Parts: sequence; C-alpha cells; structure tokens
Amino acid sequence: PKLAATTEKATALTRKGFSPSQRVRIVSASMAAHMDDNQAKDFIRSTVNGKDEQATAIALSRKAPVETDTDLRRLSRSLGEKKASLAEYAVVRQSHGEDTSDWMSRARRLRITAEPRPALVMGRDILEVSDRKPGPWVGILTRDALDAQDKGVFSSKKEAIKWMRKELSVRN
Repeated sequence: PKLAATTEKATALTRKGFSPSQRVRIVSASMAAHMDDNQAKDFIRSTVNGKDEQATAIALSRKAPVETDTDLRRLSRSLGEKKASLAEYAVVRQSHGEDTSDWMSRARRLRITAEPRPALVMGRDILEVSDRKPGPWVGILTRDALDAQDKGVFSSKKEAIKWMRKELSVRN
C-alpha cells in the first residue's frame, strides 16, 4: 500500500509539471518534514543527489510561517535562494494534510508562487542618487530595502526610489 501511494503521488507531481529532480526533492522533503532536524538532514542526504539539491530539499522540509503576506514574501525569497518555490513547498505541506488554499491564493495574488519578486533596489540604484562613496552602508541599505519591499512598504521601482531617497536623507 505504501509503494502504491508513493507511486500515485509521484504520478500526481508529474501531472503538475514538476521535473524529475523537483519530484525527488519534494518526496524526500515530504517524508523528512515530520523528522527532527538531524534525522531530516541525514534522510535527505541519503535520498537526494548533490549538495544544492539536498539544501533545497532540507529547506522545503522545514515548516515556516505563512500567516501574513510578509511571511509569504520572505518564504518565497528564502526558498528562491535555494532554487525552490512556494508551489513545491505547498505540495510538501499538503502531504502532511495541511490546507494550503488560503496562503497559496495570497501567493498567486502576490505573483510569487514560482519565484520571489525581484529586488526593486540594487546597490547601483543607491549610488546613483547618493553623493556618498561606496561602502558597507550600501549593503545595509540594500538589505533594508529588500526587507521593506517584502513588508509591502513599496511595490514599484518608482516607490522604491522614493523610499530610498527618504532613507538616505534620514541616514546621512
């Protein structure tokens, strides 16, 4: 019965358009999601090939908050850094009987199911509007801008530049 259920799930993942490597990491992450961290890592390392794919499966196996849009944006960005998506994460959570319909609906509205929204403020943008020399402050402001974007403070390049100019005037 377990083999039949696993085969059925793999077939369903194929129908949803997941690649073979995505299917392996989703199934491994689903199985590891109920384990403690060390067991999950050991299991994933024994079932998934390649360090990058293993890191992705480990990220997918960990439960994360999805209560707010900010949570979803941050999770999408975190998963994106591991080359995973909220769509994959949803399959893992569904395999544990969780209802993902609410937060996936919000993720679709935010357009972040497949990948996070790109950063609207880059270091070069900051340097273009500042008379200061490059330095660690640029990285700090870039990270703060990404955090503000994920919190929904701005959602367009124009709004981001306005936010950045205000931040620069306050921080100088």
